[in-house]
Order: sequence, then structure tokens, then C-alpha cells
Amino acid sequence: MALFHDANVVVGAHGAGLANVVFADAAKVVELFAASFVTPHYYFLSKACGHVCWYLCGTAEDRNANFAVNVPALLRTLREMGV
Repeated sequence: MALFHDANVVVGAHGAGLANVVFADAAKVVELFAASFVTPHYYFLSKACGHVCWYLCGTAEDRNANFAVNVPALLRTLREMGV
């Protein structure tokens, strides 16, 4: 809870761990998805908490597979968010 409370930026893979954004205070959240299958669960949770939300899709064909994220694209996303 303390880590999320003090976080200015949260970058994480889609999953239950992102529910911890409820403890953050005005964070910028980037949710990583394995493939282009995007679900809005943590987007809505983050927006309800007043956070700025973005997402980035990885390289996997299957939404449950391991995946890689394009690091330059992630850095570009963070810059666009003002980080």
C-alpha cells in the first residue's frame, strides 16, 4: 500500500496487481497488455481514482501468453504523459 501511495507513475501488466492503484494519490498509470485484446477494468478503476491512464500492447498473439513490450514506445508514452 505504501509503495502505491507514494508512486507518481505505475507501469504494470494487466492483472490483479493493478487493483492497488486505489492506494495511489494522483498517479499516472500505464497498463501493459500481451496483445491487442484490451479490457477496460483497470482503466475504469484508475479513472475513478483520478489517475491519468494509458495502455500499451505487447507482442503476443495470445492474451494469456508471455510477451515483450517495445521499450522505446513505452518511453515515448511516458514522455507524452509528462513523465
